[in-house]
Amino acid sequence: MEGPACSTMKSFPVGFLLLLIFILSVHSGVATRMEMSYSLPRGGLCRETKGTPLLAPSSPCFLGGSDIAKFCCFKYSHKILPWKSVHSYHLTRNSCPQQAVIFTTKKGHKVCAQPKEKWVRRYVSLLRKQQ
Repeated sequence: MEGPACSTMKSFPVGFLLLLIFILSVHSGVATRMEMSYSLPRGGLCRETKGTPLLAPSSPCFLGGSDIAKFCCFKYSHKILPWKSVHSYHLTRNSCPQQAVIFTTKKGHKVCAQPKEKWVRRYVSLLRKQQ
């Protein structure tokens, strides 16, 4: 006899699951780093997640899969990073819900920042000159 969880499993499109994750992340105010993989057992779509919570809500969320892999930011850091701790930067993709600059610190931490902020524009300019 199968358990109740197996008999009530529903099938959802991948886009719906990503939208649901986004809404829950924004609603709870906590971004988590997730590596998502999808499998299709018994015709249903299952989501298996392996992840650890990030230290700050302004950290990027990794949404991954075979054809979707990106870092997106759901909140911006309100603190100015010390210049001496910044190692590199990259921009979020256009497919993310909001644009952001993701700074990587020398310790490997990733921090989301508002691209319009003066300090962010200055750091990006300085980092471009170093390349």
